[in-house]
Amino acid sequence: MAQFILFMRGSAAGFAKMAPEEIQQLIERYENWARQLMEQGSLRGGEKLRDDGGRAVRMHNGKLIIDGPFPETKRQLAATTS
Repeated sequence: MAQFILFMRGSAAGFAKMAPEEIQQLIERYENWARQLMEQGSLRGGEKLRDDGGRAVRMHNGKLIIDGPFPETKRQLAATTS
């Protein structure tokens, strides 16, 4: 069976204009969806990126390249498939 990775992004700013009830409904919808995936055996994990950093460190043409705290996902995926 094929396996996929799903990247979800968001920020606290998106919740700023929402009522607490709306935020709670959104959280419940996500939790229900994740629970269904787990019950089906389709969910392998789901951890949030750390807010305090994370860096991509690599060598390119003899130079040390440090990218972060969250490098563009498309570049990270491209780097792992090339």
